[in-house]
Amino acid sequence: MYETWLTKQEAAAQIGASVKTLERLAAAGEIQAAQRPEKGRKPATVYNPEDIGRIAAGKAPEAFVMPAKDSQPGAMIPAPPAAIAPAAAAGFGTWLENFTTKPATRPRRFLTLPEASDHCGLSVAFLRRAAGLAKDGAAVPVALRAIRDGRTWKVRIEDVDAL
Repeated sequence: MYETWLTKQEAAAQIGASVKTLERLAAAGEIQAAQRPEKGRKPATVYNPEDIGRIAAGKAPEAFVMPAKDSQPGAMIPAPPAAIAPAAAAGFGTWLENFTTKPATRPRRFLTLPEASDHCGLSVAFLRRAAGLAKDGAAVPVALRAIRDGRTWKVRIEDVDAL
């Protein structure tokens, strides 16, 4: 039944794509695939030569448009009344404005040490010492409270501004 259909390798060579791309096209329903039985072997996947030819020619499949319920074949669907168009445009404008506006975000309360350094103009090393985070483990008086967040240290913006 599928003697004229193309194997994976033949179809891939004809459209100039990989076998994986061919399988993706079949999974998406862009080309028709079937299993051709082979004696003494597992069935081979074959592809419809018309679909492969269409893909190779670069043509997109024709879209099927469902005709209106009571329309005559070839009849045009009437345009909406002119009074509806401005209302639809206004509604779309409102939707677009709401869609593109960013949601309100809470102000940040904590900064990492490099961000705090950029914020206040002090060096990261000074902020580390002020927070008592000396690398050598020496006891340092704490002028800045810091919290550990994963692998980074963070400080409150209010505490950095108070320095």
